[in-house]
Amino acid sequence: MKNRPGLEALIIIVLTMVVTATAIGIASADVEEEM
Repeated sequence: MKNRPGLEALIIIVLTMVVTATAIGIASADVEEEM
C-alpha cells in the first residue's frame, strides 16, 4: 500500500486542525476559569 502525497498532506492538515482546535479549547477554558 503506497501513500499518496495528497493523502499525507490531508492527514497533516487534519492533525493540525485538531491540535489547533484543542489548544483554542484549552485557552478558552482557562479564560473562563479566570473570569
